[in-house]
Amino acid sequence: MDDDEAIARALDGDLSAYEALVARYSALAHRTAAMLGAGDEAQDVVQEAFVKAFRHLGGFRRDAPFRPWLLRIVANETHNLTRSRGRRSELALKLGAMAATQASDDPEGTAVAGDRRERLLAAVRRLPDREREAVVCRYFLQLSEQETAQVLDWPVGTVKSRTHRGLARLRRRWDVTSPDDDLEAELMALADFVDLPAAPPPAEVAAAVRARIEEPSPEPAPPARRRPRWRLVAAIAVVIVALTAATPQGRAAVVHILRLAGIEVRVGEQGAPPATPVPLPGEHEVDLAEARRLTGFPVKVPAALGEPERVTVSDGDRIVSLFWADGVRLDQFEGLAPYFVKQLREPWPENVGGDGWWLAKEHTLSRLDRQDGSRLPLRLAGPTLIWFDGDLAHRLEGVTSKERAVEIASSLR
Repeated sequence: MDDDEAIARALDGDLSAYEALVARYSALAHRTAAMLGAGDEAQDVVQEAFVKAFRHLGGFRRDAPFRPWLLRIVANETHNLTRSRGRRSELALKLGAMAATQASDDPEGTAVAGDRRERLLAAVRRLPDREREAVVCRYFLQLSEQETAQVLDWPVGTVKSRTHRGLARLRRRWDVTSPDDDLEAELMALADFVDLPAAPPPAEVAAAVRARIEEPSPEPAPPARRRPRWRLVAAIAVVIVALTAATPQGRAAVVHILRLAGIEVRVGEQGAPPATPVPLPGEHEVDLAEARRLTGFPVKVPAALGEPERVTVSDGDRIVSLFWADGVRLDQFEGLAPYFVKQLREPWPENVGGDGWWLAKEHTLSRLDRQDGSRLPLRLAGPTLIWFDGDLAHRLEGVTSKERAVEIASSLR
């Protein structure tokens, strides 16, 4: 029974036919979820993805291939998981035992090859999220550009550009001098050595998915009113957390949390900045052209301030910081999950222009460790305007007037 027949029969109510589809693609779905960041939770992601695929099977275009359509749902569920963690999607992969035992008749050669693979995998882990996803899909999962575009919901041109930037960054970090096709071959070979969480037997996955499909459906929720985009973002981003304690004062304490792309603002929580400002990890000075080359995203300069006096990149070339006189700085980075944390007393940040927020008071600025999520204080930050544009998050610090900050932000070129 091929995919087309299985889908047709599943649409007619034959759950055994859908079980056959689940069993056929469960291993690939598990590998995709694990490699895109689900890690040990890949099994749960895969089950949820197959259930959602069944619920939306009526909208599947019958003239399109089923595999990339399914993997797009797997990728979406993986992204939902990493967002719920409140952290960047890490590639939590390591080399398996096969890498250490292969070619045991040549111990020296085995050690050299193993070290080479370890360094390449570490370089892939440090790529910015979008470039890493492109590289993983193209070389670890060996999807075509068209399949990668469908799985990640990007235009094909975006797949090409992010793959190119990812390969270029890998060549610099891995100190590769050979042509790109050699690096691509190394990446495809590396996938065979990656140690993934064990996937359950396909029949077991199929039975679990069927059991969930056969569960009674809950009562449908009333339709939500449509809101403007920025209001919807704000509604999702704001979380109110009641901090309970043994005293009435403790029970009354409330921290308001605003989560934007790459930045978490905690209002009502006392921060403790370090006595001496702490630089971002790996921060080093470069010129503007080099910053654009290293980061791979379009670093912009506000015309209202002119060329910066100093430029740095940090955190594995993920963050660009531009500096001007009087403590004015602009940080730009790809923001998916929170990286910066701001702790401040009231008042609540003021919304500016939909996707921007103005923090008028000084506040403690920290960063989240990308490995364990711990909070590491950086300094006492001045008034700050936060906004995001597509995938890029921006924080403009040190401008005391909201109107002037908005003017500067509006002049980015």
